[in-house]
Amino acid sequence: MATMQNDLEIYNREADAWWDESDRFFRSLRSVKEFHLDLLLEHWAGDPSGARVVDLGCGGGLFSMALADLGAHVVGVDLSGPSLGSAAREAGRRGHVAQFVRGDLTHSPVREGWADLVLLSDVLEHVDDPKAAVTEAGRLLRPGGTLFLNTF
Repeated sequence: MATMQNDLEIYNREADAWWDESDRFFRSLRSVKEFHLDLLLEHWAGDPSGARVVDLGCGGGLFSMALADLGAHVVGVDLSGPSLGSAAREAGRRGHVAQFVRGDLTHSPVREGWADLVLLSDVLEHVDDPKAAVTEAGRLLRPGGTLFLNTF
């Protein structure tokens, strides 16, 4: 049986569509992120307002922006420069001071213990070493911080 190849180049090719309401692919992802935000807020004891959030594998910033809208201080990390550009433009349009940096989510440029919340949302299926990604998320969390992890 043949396996499907994971086409990560779509995030570079289609980066301008992250925030295009008419784009079907990203509209679907935005809907999923709304569900994930509701789930997170239902179960997380933290307060997004003022929380320090690292979104590992942030893509165009769908989850990052939703938390920034609630007052979180967000750092998004991703390998796709074009997607990060889309996230940064959307943050600027909304007046957020979110940071989006290019980097490998298994070795992020964020300081150890900085985050109240780390997101690994719909990204583990894209990495070669999921264990390293989860380990990195743990490194970024302050004591008592929260990891939100989901995958397909």
